[in-house]
Order: sequence, then C-alpha cells, then structure tokens
Amino acid sequence: MRPLVFAFGLALAGLTTAPALAQTRAEQQVRDTNRAMSQQLQFQQQNQNFQWQLDNQRMRQQIDIPRSGGGSATCPAGSVGC
Repeated sequence: MRPLVFAFGLALAGLTTAPALAQTRAEQQVRDTNRAMSQQLQFQQQNQNFQWQLDNQRMRQQIDIPRSGGGSATCPAGSVGC
C-alpha cells in the first residue's frame, strides 16, 4: 500500500508544479509589461518637460523682442506721446 501512496504523492506533485510554472511565467510577463509601460511613461514625461521648457523659452524670447528694439510697433523709439 505504501508504494501506491508514494506514487500518488509524486503524481500530485507533478500536477501542482505545472500550474506553478505557468503562474510564474504569467507573473514574469506582467512584470515585464509593467516595466515597459513604466519606461514609456517616464520617456513621455521627460519629453513633455522638455517641450514645456522649449515653449516657455520661445514665449520669453517673443516677449523680450520688442523691449530690446528700443520701442514697440505702435510707439517708435524716441517718440514723446508714449
């Protein structure tokens, strides 16, 4: 009777390792997907930050252009009425 119980125990052990391996593979796939998504999000945030800085710099330059010219388009430099 003991050999039968031992064989049954080995058969059960074989059945439980297959789902465990499948679960491990599925968990690894989820981790890989999460890592890829995290890297993509980080790249998008860096790109957004860079674009914001570039736009901010362009706006500052557009604001500073009339000042550096000595006057504005509606009030030339040296005019009395401005």
